[in-house]
Amino acid sequence: MHHHDDIRLSDDDLQIQREVGDAELAGMGITRRTVLQTGLAALAAAGIAEIAPSRPANAAVPRSDPADPSPDSLTWLVGDHHVHTQWSYDAKYRIADQLDAAQHHGCDWIAFTEHPRDFHADAGVFTSHDLIVAERRRRPDMLIFQGIEWYIPAAEHGTVLVHGKDEAEILRQFELVFDGYLNGWQDTPANSPEQTEQTRKAAAAIAWLGQMKKDGRIDDALVLANHPMRKGIDGPGEIRQWNDADPDIMIGMEGAPGAQGYGYGRNVGDGDRRGEYVNKPKADSWPGYTTDMMRTYGGWDWLTATVGGFWDSMLAEGRRFFITANSDAHLYVWHTWRLGDYPDRAPFNQDVKEDVKMTALGGRRPDPIDTRTEQTAGPLLVRDSHGHPAIAGDIVGNDLAARDWTQALATRDQGSTMDTQGGSDFWPGQFTRIHTGVTERSYRGVMEALRSGRVWADHGHLLAGLDVRATAPGQDDAVTLGGELVVHPGDDVTITMTVTPTTEPTRHIRMDPATAESTDPRVGVDTVPQVAFIDIIGGPITGAAADPQTLRAPRTTVLKSFDTRGRTGRFTLTHTFAHVTESFYVRFRGSDGRQNGAGYHGAQVDPRGPVMGGERAREADPWKDLWFYANPIFISVDTESSPSPSQSARGSASPSPSTGASPSPSPSAGAPSPHTPSQSTTSASPQASSPATDPTQGARSTTSSSTTSEGSTPDDQQPRQLPDTGQ
Repeated sequence: MHHHDDIRLSDDDLQIQREVGDAELAGMGITRRTVLQTGLAALAAAGIAEIAPSRPANAAVPRSDPADPSPDSLTWLVGDHHVHTQWSYDAKYRIADQLDAAQHHGCDWIAFTEHPRDFHADAGVFTSHDLIVAERRRRPDMLIFQGIEWYIPAAEHGTVLVHGKDEAEILRQFELVFDGYLNGWQDTPANSPEQTEQTRKAAAAIAWLGQMKKDGRIDDALVLANHPMRKGIDGPGEIRQWNDADPDIMIGMEGAPGAQGYGYGRNVGDGDRRGEYVNKPKADSWPGYTTDMMRTYGGWDWLTATVGGFWDSMLAEGRRFFITANSDAHLYVWHTWRLGDYPDRAPFNQDVKEDVKMTALGGRRPDPIDTRTEQTAGPLLVRDSHGHPAIAGDIVGNDLAARDWTQALATRDQGSTMDTQGGSDFWPGQFTRIHTGVTERSYRGVMEALRSGRVWADHGHLLAGLDVRATAPGQDDAVTLGGELVVHPGDDVTITMTVTPTTEPTRHIRMDPATAESTDPRVGVDTVPQVAFIDIIGGPITGAAADPQTLRAPRTTVLKSFDTRGRTGRFTLTHTFAHVTESFYVRFRGSDGRQNGAGYHGAQVDPRGPVMGGERAREADPWKDLWFYANPIFISVDTESSPSPSQSARGSASPSPSTGASPSPSPSAGAPSPHTPSQSTTSASPQASSPATDPTQGARSTTSSSTTSEGSTPDDQQPRQLPDTGQ
């Protein structure tokens, strides 16, 4: 079941929606034209008079972030920025249900992102807002955001988050004026004049949100591109244009989509893959994309999962462009509740569109039905037979539901009503988690953490904790994810990763391998995931791309790989880049090591990368292929200041023949790669990549590893160096 499939409007229906939208705007004392003009004016004020695919990117400069906070001052909160409820046309759970599930699975914050529709703009945005405000009072320990899932003009979806006193009204204005679905700005042929104009409107929408923040209408706003490669219609030039429009607002993309249970739940078939990434290029797809790019790799989007690919090309420009992950929760996989029934009275029992029925219910679908009783479902959070908190109807985590399910299967031919519906999603926090490093436990704190890139994300609770820091000699302050470490030419830069392995088991479904086509799973399987290896990925910061359509950072590679099998307690991994003289970035990932191979651009670039999921039904078991990804740290070499004392003692460093002149001090204008004086020596631990791509070319590079008293490190499990590739 493709819960994301769009329901296309006829031209007449589209005109009706526009007229409804204009009437709603008029009721607010504004017009579509005034809102759009505000966005265009904001673009002009930012020096972006025209947005066109051929224009080079201009945003390869740091955003106006505050100074990087100390890593020791951060609290790491778990959240989910992309969740749907019965206020979306394709979801079924109540707001309270999703919040119960999120808290049950350890979430500290959650964002509701309903689909724009006329029934949402007409009523749902306000009726759901009232419930959200009530839940904020009921759950003071939970941060509950309201947003929408924007149909980006001429592109895919995006999360729009706002917070502040006018949040519902701002969301309503935004979707009426700028939503691609409500305004018919979809299915636009690639590289057409219509696409150029609609992309400009998307940029204007982002700029308008920034203007609303500046004007004090809202406290804050963020935009993230959702499942960007699902249809292949988010071109690299478009994404850069959105980021250019306001890099403080359009801050990144989903590194991994939701719907991770697609190809794993009931009612699936061959070709069903994680993330619902099952499409092929069409007329509105960016021409440079191929079918294999429109697949997930280890459950992660190709734009993120490819070492030396699109995300790296953005980071190589110096852009603060970050990734997240989420559940995109609509319909839970292997859950026995079904969609609710509309009342048996007009207009619900008439031959009218569901939009009309949802409007009559205040912008929502009916409450879900518990198929065990065929009654309106009670609270989602219950107690199992042992008195432990559990989710009603969840055959994975609730032993009572699992027993009922087994009995229902046995009596199915005798009229049992208990059944699961097709679903693709896990509960918020159950399988996908994003960890946000906040300076304060508040809405402002979460949004600033997302904006600043203090985020790492994992699947299947692969890690319990991750602390990454970059340091340089003579500096007291460390920098963590998303931050910038400014160093002198010739300084050493040390990356320290403190990893806390998972110790708590997770419960999930295991399919019977002997009956792959069967709908009968084995339930209640407990496993403790283990991270098998952790990679440091990095490359030089080369400045703005000459071609905004680029998908490659050809000198980015896996720089260091640690073997972490067998680690049972908190442990620390370190790697030092010695004598750096030019700006670069590093990012991080790890895997359970069960499914990997040569990366998309070859083994020299990525020896143990994620691989595309299988084609057969249920081959894409998400629990058997777990990864985490963490946002980058930028290393900026200040070539205009005096060298550090340690560099003066070693002698001056001259540019390598392959890189030419020294870069400017900003990462945005950094030149190709850090390097060392020719007299430096290479350690016995070889680097992971060839001299042509390694930003530490010629550098003395050292690594170490330690384990705290919480666990032991077997002698044969020391950090593994990748084979020498020619240095």
